[in-house]
Amino acid sequence: MANRHLNAPRTLTQALIEEYHNQQEQAEFIVLFSAIQQACKNIASAIRTAPLDKLTGLAGTTNSMGEEVKQLDLISNNYFIDALLSCERVCAMVSEEDGEVIQVPQKYRRGPYVVAFDPLDGSSNIDVAVPVGSIFSIYKRVTPMEEEVDLNKDILQNGGSIVCAGYALYGSCTTIIVATNNGVNGYTLDPVSGEVMKSHANIQSPKKGNIYAVNEGNEKTWTKSTQMYVRNKKGDKDKKIPAYSLRYVGSMVADVHRTLFKGGIFF
Repeated sequence: MANRHLNAPRTLTQALIEEYHNQQEQAEFIVLFSAIQQACKNIASAIRTAPLDKLTGLAGTTNSMGEEVKQLDLISNNYFIDALLSCERVCAMVSEEDGEVIQVPQKYRRGPYVVAFDPLDGSSNIDVAVPVGSIFSIYKRVTPMEEEVDLNKDILQNGGSIVCAGYALYGSCTTIIVATNNGVNGYTLDPVSGEVMKSHANIQSPKKGNIYAVNEGNEKTWTKSTQMYVRNKKGDKDKKIPAYSLRYVGSMVADVHRTLFKGGIFF
């Protein structure tokens, strides 16, 4: 363990400092991302002891997607909101757990960023210790800072306007994958130091994989073209077409994480 820390890789914060070196928004963005890191660390900690703390049941409400909300959904949502409010670099937030845009109250310092997030994706799997995750994307607001946030201009921006996006996977370890204009890198939480350390540099998904991930229980509701596509992935012995393997966790972050590293398709 001592040797590992003598040659420790750079932390996520250090990597972002280098990436945004000499750029005007460097300080703002570093503070914002430190808040996201802290929220993810808090969620990871809550998940580890959820069965002991009796946090694995339903909260008795539904979210903006009409799904039943788990207690950990609400806790994770609060971790994200509290961290982003405190960092004073955000003007608005959008969460899957809330039906409306969360505008930062005037008593807080408002910043130039909008953050959209699913605080705990796959929370229905918490009860059986299946990996779950958090998903986030960051946008730069378009309207002047002195104005109220505009739903169409600031919130409903297209994907090309994303400044940074990523997810945290809470599994055998806590890993945060971060995508910026300069590429995709992975960082793993070191439980000893509490730092999120760079563990996967310049991630590029294989151009072709041999795994498909989909909930086949919904096959009857698919279009004919989708049904045909999945049948083709099962191969054909007579034509010597190899079959893809089916791997479906049911937590989007877990399925995307595997697909990112091993190739294939998740849908």
